[in-house]
Amino acid sequence: MAQQFWTFHDQTGTEHTFGIFHGEDSGHFVAYLDDRVMIIDFGILDNKTYNFFFERELLKLDIQKKEQEFIYTLNVDKE
Repeated sequence: MAQQFWTFHDQTGTEHTFGIFHGEDSGHFVAYLDDRVMIIDFGILDNKTYNFFFERELLKLDIQKKEQEFIYTLNVDKE
């Protein structure tokens, strides 16, 4: 099971943690922000993008399948 997390600070300096769990065989996917589940999805076995707001920022989580592994990126969507 793939696990990854990012730590960042909001405008007031408060630290937050965004993390994911991804069953690479089953495709079951969970994303959380601090202690709140943000996304639950099933059968994620290929590329996928999720967009969600954190305060006033639109965040973009990309899941990219490269050969037999997944690569996860979290960015502020500036578009």
